Amino acid sequence: MNKILNGEEPKEEELFYKEWGWETLRENIKIQNDIFKLFITLETIIITTFLGFYLIIDIHVCVKNIIFTLLTLSLISSIIGIYPFAMKVNLNNPDKIKSYKSKRMKTKELLLKLSFLLLFAGFFTFFFAILYSL
Repeated sequence: MNKILNGEEPKEEELFYKEWGWETLRENIKIQNDIFKLFITLETIIITTFLGFYLIIDIHVCVKNIIFTLLTLSLISSIIGIYPFAMKVNLNNPDKIKSYKSKRMKTKELLLKLSFLLLFAGFFTFFFAILYSL
């Protein structure tokens, strides 16, 4: 017994969301690069300001060095995250392209989280060092 399945034509709204999903997928790496650019700008400003006030801030030198190291590592992870990496991919093989893009997205996501955590740790350390020195 073979059943014949009758399909329905997709609704306009369903087609809209499907296309929107594909656009979002295509734009994810661009969005991550934009976030990395913002992080690089922010981290550079924070490091520069910190170094400008390095001698004025009344906390232990080791703590200052830890804060500087955390902020610098955050900046480095952002720079690595935005840096394009090349890999040979057969453009006629959609599975390879998908695998390449997926791997790149995961790497960028990991570096973005690392950059944020290091920046947060730097602020956290600085905040408690200031509170401790009062």
